[in-house]
Amino acid sequence: MKFESLFLAAALTLQSSCVEVRKDSPSQNLPPAVPEAEAPPPSPETLDEVPLPPVKPPAVPPNTDGKSGGSVVEASSPKEPVFLSQEEVKNRVKLQVRPGKIGGYEVSIELIPEIKALTVLNRSGSTAVPFVNAGDMKPPKTYQREAQQNPTLLLGAFAHNTVVEVQLYQDLKNVTVVEKVLPRDFIHLAGDAELPAMSRKYGRIYLGRNTKLFTDKDWVLLEADEIISENAQIVAAPLGAASKAKVNESGKRGAFIELRAQKITGQLHVEIRSQDGGDGLPAEPWLHDAVGFESLESVLAGNNFQYIAPLKGKTGQPGHEGKPGQNGGDGGTLKIMAGDMKNLMLTHSIIPGLKGNGGIGSPGQMGSFGRMGNQNYPAVNFGKIKILPRFERIPSLGRGDQGPRGKDGSPGEDGKAGVVCYADPKTGSCN
Repeated sequence: MKFESLFLAAALTLQSSCVEVRKDSPSQNLPPAVPEAEAPPPSPETLDEVPLPPVKPPAVPPNTDGKSGGSVVEASSPKEPVFLSQEEVKNRVKLQVRPGKIGGYEVSIELIPEIKALTVLNRSGSTAVPFVNAGDMKPPKTYQREAQQNPTLLLGAFAHNTVVEVQLYQDLKNVTVVEKVLPRDFIHLAGDAELPAMSRKYGRIYLGRNTKLFTDKDWVLLEADEIISENAQIVAAPLGAASKAKVNESGKRGAFIELRAQKITGQLHVEIRSQDGGDGLPAEPWLHDAVGFESLESVLAGNNFQYIAPLKGKTGQPGHEGKPGQNGGDGGTLKIMAGDMKNLMLTHSIIPGLKGNGGIGSPGQMGSFGRMGNQNYPAVNFGKIKILPRFERIPSLGRGDQGPRGKDGSPGEDGKAGVVCYADPKTGSCN
């Protein structure tokens, strides 16, 4: 401070000793200058005692509009904070949503200094459920969180994808919302159950240990990023009475099951059963009995006016042959398309439908009724006694025999073998 004051005092002393020379005064009229004795500079001890002249305000520069005078420059106000745009935030914040444990997922966020707080929402359908509020985080920091689905929801197909909404706060008014969609997992933990219709692609399909899913659909697609099976079974077959086609109908072809994923792991058994062929129609029965009598020449030859022999009815014709049985359904198709199957142990049973039996033959024709015979007795005179002529009915020899039962129809044919296709993930064509 003393050195600065010393410099200022010396400058002021020099200013007071200077003589102003006016341009309009002739220099030849000035008396010669007499040199004065040079005063010693003040010592540091007496520096504080030197009186300082008042400091004049700086001259105001003239205005540029040609008018005299100038304006006073006011102190600048504090600058307002500058916020990043929505696109800048989305481009700079690194956000990842990836599958976690079965039924859950992981959220990883690498923040930037401009983000002061964040909120993560798990939206299923129209419901928003916050599972974390990280407003007290100190950026930059990587945030990771795993969300586990409610165990009560792990027994069937989920109805919605998982939509993770991340709200990034620069302040309360500057919020950037980023959404990430993660396909939900389909999970079957235990027991036997009907396989629901899977009309969407899932994140993962998990089939628990020794579980069984069955379906009677003609076409089934299981599509996911990953399929995990712990010795589970998938059975596609007609259920109950539908396992055999109706009478005189062919069996249906087995189901078409397709497994489509980037990766399939574990032990899995797939069984596809086709429908058995229906039985043939039974033969039509005879609508009338046989007509006529047995022709016995020996009996007829003994006929005369007094005797007509009884006859037996004619034997009926054999029954009609049954209609042929129908063919069993051809074997189904198992198509597997996956990029990674090195940890998959797959077994399969593709069972074609069995042939239907031929229809049963109809009963033989009923034989005709026999004819009764007659025995005539002429009149006889014994003197005064006279016996009038008479005749007696002789019972028939019986009704004709029923014809033999008709033959059963010929059976159908068993269905043809099914197909197992390991498809190329790029082209989808079977190898």
